[in-house]
Order: sequence, then C-alpha cells, then structure tokens
Amino acid sequence: MALISDNLSHPKETVVPYIDCILEQFPKEIKDVHIWSDGPSSQFKNRYIAAALHVLKHHHRKKITWNYFASSHGKGPVDGKGPVDGTGGSIKRSVRNAVLKQKYIVTNASEFVSAAHDQPSKINILEITPTDIEMRNKNLYPKHFHKLLSSKTLN
Repeated sequence: MALISDNLSHPKETVVPYIDCILEQFPKEIKDVHIWSDGPSSQFKNRYIAAALHVLKHHHRKKITWNYFASSHGKGPVDGKGPVDGTGGSIKRSVRNAVLKQKYIVTNASEFVSAAHDQPSKINILEITPTDIEMRNKNLYPKHFHKLLSSKTLN
C-alpha cells in the first residue's frame, strides 16, 4: 500500500492520519498490527504518538504495537535502502516512465495517483489530501485527548 499526498509536511500531526488511513484498509479479521519505524522524536517517538496510538487502538479495535529500530541499525526497509522503499520507488519509476513517454503530465498528487493507477501493479495506491488529514485529526481526537497526552499510564 502506498499513500500519496500533496502535503509535504510530516510532523506528528500528519503521521497519525496516514496511519489511520492505512488501518481503515485492513480487513476486520486483522486484530494485531505491528508498526516498525526509525525513531525521530519529531515524528514517531513522543507522547503525542503514544496518546494517538491509544485512540487508534480503540477507533479501529486493533492491538497496535509500535517498534523502533535502534539508531543507525536495521532501518533499511523503512529508510529508503531496502525492500519497502522498493514499493514507493517502483510506483515513482512507473509514473516517471509514463511521463517521459508523454502519456501523463503530473503536477500534483491526484494526477500522480491517476497515472499510477494506469500502470500494472498489485500495490494499493491511495491519495490523502490536506483536507483529509485535517478531518481525520478532528475526528480522531476527542476533547479528552490532551488529558491523554499528560498521562503517564498509556498502554
């Protein structure tokens, strides 16, 4: 699965809506989700994400475990030097080739997704707009979310 967006900002407030979008695609039968990532505190390793995971667990009725690779160790699949980046790289390459053959003009995420859907692939490609991100944030975070941020007993 690949998410495409015109949003070029990736702070913690955008990471959670992306995860929410991905979790929506999972069949209900999947009950356990394991996330692996590197650990930049600005995006993944902070109280905001811990509180958001609590919300996502209840919203999607799944057990979610977030795992972090040690700094500079074993990140290949998630930092663009391994098979997972092969997914994004494969999509970008096929769209770039279609553009070079003058089949498409791609200037935004919607055009990229349209071009990608026209290429043979088994990868599920979804667009998430800045408006989607904003709406997901509003829908995910109830009024008591900020109390969760100050909680020392999140699990």
